[in-house]
Amino acid sequence: TKTKDDENESSSGKTGIALGTARINDILINTIVPVALLYARVFKDPAVGKTSRSFLSSLPPSQANSVTEIVQNQLAKGRAPLSSALLQQGAIQVYRFYCSQVRCAECAVGRQTDLISSLDPGSRTTPERNVYP
Repeated sequence: TKTKDDENESSSGKTGIALGTARINDILINTIVPVALLYARVFKDPAVGKTSRSFLSSLPPSQANSVTEIVQNQLAKGRAPLSSALLQQGAIQVYRFYCSQVRCAECAVGRQTDLISSLDPGSRTTPERNVYP
């Protein structure tokens, strides 16, 4: 038996699932732009890189997650809001490359915070506070 949705689908000739703006932005931020940036790097095309970064800076940030919360609260201490997708993706990269590897002393942001003082000098243990999930 046909449902009302089946009748609407066949009469319009369209099928598929509608995506919301937030989901479309997530796809752009996490798939399309990284591929464009990789292309720019591999083929040494600064125009593609500049356009991709500019586009990323024009997009709103994705929904906050545990990584962006840590960066926002522990590193930026609320002083530098992640107001664009470019800033948010940069913060995630900093977290993955430095924070999750406890490389605070090598990070320009980490050196400016009190995280280093909470580390045992010379050790690679995490700070006493639970900064890293």
